[in-house]
Amino acid sequence: MGTRDFDLKKLLNDRRFWFASFLIGWAAALQGHMMWLQRQDSFKQKFGTLDDQKSEDQQVSTEDWIKLTEKLVAGKTHSSPLEVLGCICYHESKQGIK
Repeated sequence: MGTRDFDLKKLLNDRRFWFASFLIGWAAALQGHMMWLQRQDSFKQKFGTLDDQKSEDQQVSTEDWIKLTEKLVAGKTHSSPLEVLGCICYHESKQGIK
């Protein structure tokens, strides 16, 4: 049994042990990262991104602005000047106009 004795001190001083340990740890971290990326992609496919939502919001507000403008020009709305001003300010803030 003397030849099969486990020598811990010799194992800890061996560079191959540390390299193999590092390699296994790196592979596990890489696999975890890839799984996280896959989860992120499936979430984006299911719910979309924030940029998509912003462009949809901007499109809706632009369409609403056009409809309100057409009604005001045609005189078909009874909005107060304050409501019209609020709509204009809201539209300009969405468009980034100052």
